[in-house]
Amino acid sequence: MNEIKNLNASGNLNENLNENVGVGIGVNVNANENTCPVVNKSICRRGAGVSSDKTISIYIVEDYNLLRMQYKHILSKEKDFNVLDTFENAEDCIESLEVIDSIKSADSMNRAGVHCVNSGNMSINYDNVSGGRVCGVNSSARYPDIIIMDLGLPYMNGIQATKIIKDKYPNIKVIVLTCHEERETILACLSSKASGYILKNEETVKDSIKKAIRTVYQGGMWLDKEITDYAFSTIPKPISYEFENLYQKDENELRDYITSLLSKRELETLELITDGKTNDEIAELLIVSKNTIKMHVRSILSKLSVNDRIQAAVKAVRARLF
Repeated sequence: MNEIKNLNASGNLNENLNENVGVGIGVNVNANENTCPVVNKSICRRGAGVSSDKTISIYIVEDYNLLRMQYKHILSKEKDFNVLDTFENAEDCIESLEVIDSIKSADSMNRAGVHCVNSGNMSINYDNVSGGRVCGVNSSARYPDIIIMDLGLPYMNGIQATKIIKDKYPNIKVIVLTCHEERETILACLSSKASGYILKNEETVKDSIKKAIRTVYQGGMWLDKEITDYAFSTIPKPISYEFENLYQKDENELRDYITSLLSKRELETLELITDGKTNDEIAELLIVSKNTIKMHVRSILSKLSVNDRIQAAVKAVRARLF
């Protein structure tokens, strides 16, 4: 059970016990001209988790209640995991992080001798509160190390939430949990700085989520096997498969490099490709068969490590080859 301490109207501390919520802010001061206003009700419920340094602190954001409780049950059984809180939408998760911001800011204010601090929609009165403690929460309140973020959330989706969280809290790692396998969705998640991508596969998710948390916590990145192949397929093709030719070359170096790769006939063919000639036109001008030109074109594309005629022509123009 977690202990929550509230201030009553006289400034004394009331101690209450609650089994179902984390340590939270519960300033119970009547709002009037002589006191600070009451803290927003939703913030009172949300906990600013206090976690042992030896455990990985975790938030779970999942709108489906059954899954949310299932993930919490799975993770809570691990000795090195500490599930600080769960949320059914991204807005509540972000609000909880902002509460911790306010606690740490207010604690600093109190140390500086400030007795009442206003932060957004919350105000905290420090009168008669010793040791910098605010409603039972002190500077030991911790941000989560890992946030398990569902993708298909109501209102703000998981990709938007991940970007917001990573921009403001770069040290918090986010692992996306979803049933989506579309390429665009995967790329959007990774570009939002998510550190992991887990598919909601009933057979594998129980093991994947635990492995992913430990991997990401140690500074790694986690991608389920189903999407690893696609992630690697998005890596751009190199300009060459020869190690000494991997580095970007200036105009003269590139021209010398291309002329050393291609035969005289291939250079003639590349020049005509650069001029916009078709295979039939090139075959007629060089007085060879169309199949021979096709063979030359395939060889040129392979040697220059490009995918089509246009890319070959661009590389020739950049090198001022002709």
